[in-house]
Order: sequence, then C-alpha cells, then structure tokens
Amino acid sequence: MILCLYIKLSDNYKMSEQQITAQINKDGRILIPSLFRKALNLKEGARVLIILEAGEIRVVPLREAVKRAQSLFRSFVPEGVSLSEELIRERRIEAEKEGYESGVCS
Repeated sequence: MILCLYIKLSDNYKMSEQQITAQINKDGRILIPSLFRKALNLKEGARVLIILEAGEIRVVPLREAVKRAQSLFRSFVPEGVSLSEELIRERRIEAEKEGYESGVCS
C-alpha cells in the first residue's frame, strides 16, 4: 500500500508544507522523513497524536496538540480565574452541603 504523507510544518519553519509518498511496511509502520522530524523537532521516543479525519491521517506532535487544547480552553476562561481554585471551592461547598444533608456536622 502506498500512502501520501502530508504534514503541515510550523509557521516558524521556512516551508509551509511538504508532501512525499511513503510505503507502509508489513507491520503497518511508516517512516517519517528526517526533514519532517527535524522541522517538527521530533526525536526518538517523541509522542505524537495521530488523527483520522475526512479520509486523511494527520500526525501532530503531542506537545503541540496540548498547546492547542490549552489555548482553546483558555479562550473560555476569564483573565485571572484559576479553574483549579474554582473546582476546589465548588467541591468544598458540595462537601459542606452533603455533610449537613446527611446529619453530619463538623
């Protein structure tokens, strides 16, 4: 089976996109060319997110996927709000309510 590998490189890299054809081996593996690995700073053991979308496979460095997710969530959180502190506060309120409802008072 021949696969066309398409990886969009980061904006700070001089190429915006590059395409190659590659062959999947008998174990289902494909080699990411060194040019692409260098452009994405992927070293041996690096973790990637593999996405199947609209009949295509995208390979995204995990650190980049995490940054995107954090940025997305950050856009919904007001400036200066700590979600972890909000969660702890809500849990304490719920714990107090449960204590009073069950007849246990501290």
